[in-house]
Amino acid sequence: MLDISDRKKAEEELRISEEQNRIAFLSTDNYMDIYDVKTHVLEHPYDDGEYERPKRLENVPYSIIAAGQIEGDSIRDYMQLFDSMNRGNPEGRCTIQMAGRDGGAFGWYEIKYRLIFDKCGSPERAILSYKDVTSQREKSFAYEKWSRFFEQQKANSLGYYEYNLTKNLYAGSEDSLLNTLPRHIQSFTEAVSYYFEHCVYEEDQEKYLRFYSRDRLLSAYYSGTKTDYIEYRRKRDGGAIFWASGTVQLISDPYTEDVRAFILVQDIDEKIQKRIRLKNQIEIDSLTTLFNRGTAVKKITAGLADKDAGSRSMLAMLDVDHFKEINDAYGHQFGDRVLGDIGKVLSSMADTRDVCGRLGGDEFILFLTGISSTDAAESRLLDITSSLNIEYANPGTAVSVSVGAVYPCGGLTFDVSYSEADAALYESKKGGRNRFVLKRRIP
Repeated sequence: MLDISDRKKAEEELRISEEQNRIAFLSTDNYMDIYDVKTHVLEHPYDDGEYERPKRLENVPYSIIAAGQIEGDSIRDYMQLFDSMNRGNPEGRCTIQMAGRDGGAFGWYEIKYRLIFDKCGSPERAILSYKDVTSQREKSFAYEKWSRFFEQQKANSLGYYEYNLTKNLYAGSEDSLLNTLPRHIQSFTEAVSYYFEHCVYEEDQEKYLRFYSRDRLLSAYYSGTKTDYIEYRRKRDGGAIFWASGTVQLISDPYTEDVRAFILVQDIDEKIQKRIRLKNQIEIDSLTTLFNRGTAVKKITAGLADKDAGSRSMLAMLDVDHFKEINDAYGHQFGDRVLGDIGKVLSSMADTRDVCGRLGGDEFILFLTGISSTDAAESRLLDITSSLNIEYANPGTAVSVSVGAVYPCGGLTFDVSYSEADAALYESKKGGRNRFVLKRRIP
């Protein structure tokens, strides 16, 4: 039997223990309630007053549901949890959507309980703990959503791949391409390197590596980008080139927080070819396969605005000598043939950044880049005029062109460049045709 001093000491130790438990519990993200199974009263013993809610609730769970604290789809699970307590099941849990402690925004909470029984073995009280799992739940929903989406897309894909970007691990694939991933490859970076070497068309390899950089994808995810997309060219078995797309979905694993990448590769060659045909209809002159007037002017204007390209560029205009007489003598069909041949020659002589366009009729415009000197400019013009001296055995005639150009074009607008090149073309024709006139500018 304890004397008074021992009893007070025991009571003080119990008080300290309860206070320690209260402080420890409040330091977590969880909170706790005590439910009296017999009276259906719910109390908040560790509520420190931060949240405006009653310390004691009666007629639980019905009063909480009536107050609109439980989201409609979660009411059934919430009721079943309390039924489980009332039936005497020692412990239980459920995950529901309910209002937070402050009665404000709804979130997802995992509720666990453990029963305390009286001396007769009847359920007396239940200790309930609440854990906010909203973030995890939303990640889980997103994970499941995209898993289902990619699962549905597999049938129409060339390849489907899963990677753990955080740990740089290969997680699995379904690959209908002949270039399947070898078994020894176990990481994301190894897989990217393999496909880069064996599957990707050479001209798109740099773009491919840049897009599938592990560091870039992780940085994109943490910056808020969850979906990314690339179009590039791949090689079929045998070397044929086709257009493919890569769709990357970046998702946080709901349990480990690792960033996972779902990658879907699809054959989009037909779609891209259709897009190219449509673009050509808008931008390309069908007779010469050069840019039409509007597109040429737009591209040249952009080139002139580029300080580096503009300072080493030349604008040239040309037309076919005596083209009206050729049409009158040999017919418009032959005239169209001449224009088409000129388009082919100009295309074959153009560098990557050059612009070749047909202004209309027999007039053409050229924006030539990478020209380092006046001598180089004259050499290019000589090549053009020489190459466009074309002889036709049938119907037994020859054609030539006159060219006018201005160099360099740095600092000029399109209108000024056009005007000066047009004036030079007039001089070329006036001086005898089948020649070029270069107007030199001092930068």
